[in-house]
Amino acid sequence: MNNLNAAIFALLCCLAFSLIACMGVKSIQMSDLSESEFSDALSINRSSIGLPPLPTSGNGQVFYLNRSSAKDYHYDVRIELLENPNSTRISREIIFKKEPSGYKYIGEKVISYGPGYFGDKENQFQENLKIKYSTQNTWEDNFIGYKISYSGNDRHLKSVEIGTQEALKIIAEWNKAQ
Repeated sequence: MNNLNAAIFALLCCLAFSLIACMGVKSIQMSDLSESEFSDALSINRSSIGLPPLPTSGNGQVFYLNRSSAKDYHYDVRIELLENPNSTRISREIIFKKEPSGYKYIGEKVISYGPGYFGDKENQFQENLKIKYSTQNTWEDNFIGYKISYSGNDRHLKSVEIGTQEALKIIAEWNKAQ
């Protein structure tokens, strides 16, 4: 029941954000990305910056932020992907800044959810590993650069700085375990 409540809460938060901060939402097929206004996302060598490759199939949601929200979050468009529609193991956000020549890729956040849970009886959260990359001052924490963070009860993962190769290995293991 806690998983269902958490999923419903996350869905409601996304809906509220999209209603408040966005001017429009549309769907996009990953197979059509190269032909879209967001093809700049394909020019990024993800392995060189420690990000897992983009999925080649599936669909996502494109959120166009209104002017006020774009100013607050420092990006104009966000594509959200659920990489395996049959589970909630990996989600990804890709962000863009509007420029005269089109939409320019400026960052990405990949969240992989593990098998464990943490929190108290009333508030259970799924452990996760987050890889965040940004070329400009973006996201809610005005982040620039590359960062890996872990949330959960695994004492080892909480106590060490997680490197890129270890993070990608953990993501692969968690996906096999589903």
